[in-house]
This record gives sequence, structure tokens and C-alpha cells, in this order.
Amino acid sequence: QVIAEATGNSFFVNSLNLMRPYIDVAMNLHRDLWVLDSAGTVNTGEHQHTQIYQAIAEGRAAGASRAMRLHIDEARRELFGNLGEPWPPRDTNPGRN
Repeated sequence: QVIAEATGNSFFVNSLNLMRPYIDVAMNLHRDLWVLDSAGTVNTGEHQHTQIYQAIAEGRAAGASRAMRLHIDEARRELFGNLGEPWPPRDTNPGRN
């Protein structure tokens, strides 16, 4: 929430507030899963949060954006597997044909 408010983008803040109940459910589910697999999952999440924080603190907007995207994508993948992936899958190497 603090990061969203720091953007100064009211659309982003309002969107996040509307999604808050769904985000909370996902975060609670993820937290409950940590109890089952606390070794790697918690450490990964803490490391990702540190990377996001450091990028923001150092004024590296692009780095913070990349770190946040990675964090969200990995959390989504952990919770939902491939359910949230675009279909058809994105071409990860668009230069090949």
C-alpha cells in the first residue's frame, strides 16, 4: 500500500484498494502454504522484498519495477501454477522464426 501511494498515481491506488480483499486471500493462502514448505518459500519472499526495497531506496525505478514484477509473477505461479499464464503462451524468444 505504501509503495502504491508513493507512486502518486490515484488510479493505481484505487485499483489496489479494490483488489485488496482478493490480494489478502491470496497472501493468507500463500502464508498458510509456507507452514508446509517454510524452507525455501519464506526465504525467497524475504529476499524479493529486500530487492524491491533496495531498488526503491536507491532510486532505481526500473530495478524496482523488475523486482516487483518478478515477485508478483513468482507468487502467482506458486499459488496457481499455470492458471494465470497468458494463452497462448508468450513467445519468450520473439527473434526466432
